[in-house]
Amino acid sequence: PERFEERVLAWLWSRPSSRLEPGLDTDFRELYRYPLLDVMAAEEPINDMVWLNLMAEQGWLERGELIDRIRLCNRCSSGRLNYVDVCPACRALDITRQPSLHCFTCGHVAPQEHFLKDGLMICPNCLSRLRHIGSDYDRPLENYRCLSCQNFFVDAEVEARCLECGEHHEPNELKVREIRPHQLSERGRLRCRQGFADQGVTEAFGRLNLIPVPTFHTLLDWEIQQ
Repeated sequence: PERFEERVLAWLWSRPSSRLEPGLDTDFRELYRYPLLDVMAAEEPINDMVWLNLMAEQGWLERGELIDRIRLCNRCSSGRLNYVDVCPACRALDITRQPSLHCFTCGHVAPQEHFLKDGLMICPNCLSRLRHIGSDYDRPLENYRCLSCQNFFVDAEVEARCLECGEHHEPNELKVREIRPHQLSERGRLRCRQGFADQGVTEAFGRLNLIPVPTFHTLLDWEIQQ
């Protein structure tokens, strides 16, 4: 077949146990590619994922088991992302862990240095003396200070930075892509058996491989008259 779509379907039809398998390629911007599609496309520009989704939506191919789930830059579709912790106030990268204390009396949390006064541990908020850890105070697991704006916070924000185009994203703004193998569907096999040149019969079938009721009645009447 001359058309790329028909070449792929014919190849799968002549090899019933074969599938279009994804392969990890770290030199490729989108991380996964389908080598067989690249070979059959030759010089024709093909976006593997767009083409596969289109074929699955039309019913020619069916998706297999989930192999991987990746996230891509929303601007350039690159999978080369760096996830960094940033200050929730000013989005600066220059943050550091800060030893801190939590006063049980009033619930105040602040850097440890704020509790030190004349060699004693005293809460700067309620002025309670902190003697015993676990009964008077404790140390939160993680606290941070931004060295750019001096903001003190418990949890840093996570930011995804694209290493290709430099775009900054919230993690929920990234494009999510599921990586699956694809194989010929029943409808795809039917199309191959009927021949690619004769599209009239194939186009009469819906997604469930059923012809519309009016067409069925017309064919039935024609058969009865024979």
